Amino acid sequence: MGLLGSGEADRGFLILNSILSALIIFFGSWNHNKLSSNNVDNEWLNCLLQGSGSRVNEALEFLKEIDEFERNKAQ
Repeated sequence: MGLLGSGEADRGFLILNSILSALIIFFGSWNHNKLSSNNVDNEWLNCLLQGSGSRVNEALEFLKEIDEFERNKAQ
């Protein structure tokens, strides 16, 4: 009895499944990198987030105000 039980797996199925799994892993990791907080000011990301995109924009504006305040306070 082999690894897959009593029957043998179809070679084409294994190859197709391996290729599809590799593609899903690649695109998943690519999306994970593109959805990082460094890219939050991109328009396409805000369109993707839609519901929470406005909150992200509000938070970015608030952070800009804080930075401005700190710069003015330091002068």
